[in-house]
Amino acid sequence: MAALNLPIAPAIVPATFRRALQSASRLYLPGPVPELFPHLLRHACAIHNYERGMTLWEVQRMLGHIWTTTTVNYLATAQADPEQGDRWLQSAARAGQRLVADKGSLR
Repeated sequence: MAALNLPIAPAIVPATFRRALQSASRLYLPGPVPELFPHLLRHACAIHNYERGMTLWEVQRMLGHIWTTTTVNYLATAQADPEQGDRWLQSAARAGQRLVADKGSLR
């Protein structure tokens, strides 16, 4: 790059990403959630994948959780989304049923 005389952008560190995400959400995000944070995106990813059919164990592996209860807590946060209504209850109930049915197997 130096030979081409092109500017090289500095590395994006987590704090830079966090600030950019917060600034963009304040400018462009209408609705009940005033700011986005990286961890909120992690919760949203887990919820959306589970609601689209990914199993509890697959979500748990994707997130790197050791305890299934941690993953179930992530899925229960769907209640914060007013557009989802009571779907969070259904999601948490399905997670509990799968936990019992699979007897805690990650395979």
